[in-house]
Amino acid sequence: MAFIAPSRRLRRTPFSAGAETAVVKGGTVYNRMLPPSVVEADGMPNDPVAVKLIDDRYWISIADSDRPSWVKGIVHGVLLQVRAGCRNLIERTESGLLSCGNDRTRGNTPHEAGLGRFCSAQKAIGCVGCDAPLRVTKEGPVKQIRPIEISGDALPPRERAWPITAGDRTIGQVTSAPWSLDFQWNVAIGMVKMRHRDAGTEIAVNAPVGPRMAIIQKTFWN
Repeated sequence: MAFIAPSRRLRRTPFSAGAETAVVKGGTVYNRMLPPSVVEADGMPNDPVAVKLIDDRYWISIADSDRPSWVKGIVHGVLLQVRAGCRNLIERTESGLLSCGNDRTRGNTPHEAGLGRFCSAQKAIGCVGCDAPLRVTKEGPVKQIRPIEISGDALPPRERAWPITAGDRTIGQVTSAPWSLDFQWNVAIGMVKMRHRDAGTEIAVNAPVGPRMAIIQKTFWN
């Protein structure tokens, strides 16, 4: 079974905690949530619909209406030596490709997300809310996305942001932190206050397994 790495993009429900401690063995992403798809040894894909026809006969629709098209595409892909795929979490983090809703949210400005070079403060004059981009362009953001190398063994999957501290002060959060197979360390994306953003700055990441020492990097790895 494929492994799903949870993140802040997945919403937790009132039933999440109970499902995780019960017999659920796997899940699938649906509507930004992670509902169970495998219970003990049994599985049921997608949105199944069950209709009782008679006492000993049921009709089940697995609701995978696109499955024939998907299978057809896979067959043709084999003939052309291509296959379905996407950039995975490790490659995304190594390259600094931000995950919308996870590494950056609607609460972040383009400058905080490292996209300030694509913003023209002059074109913002006269628009609603123009004071904010003008001020950030002049003064700079108070925090910004940074690449971070985290020490130690591979960290567990992350579904909540991990606080970043310097001494006894919280200075940011880590939002992506996979183990890099190429570099053999934990690569991470974090939002850090500007006074701690310089390359070589030592920080601490408060992961579920305990605090880990980390270092701000100059650039992303790929």
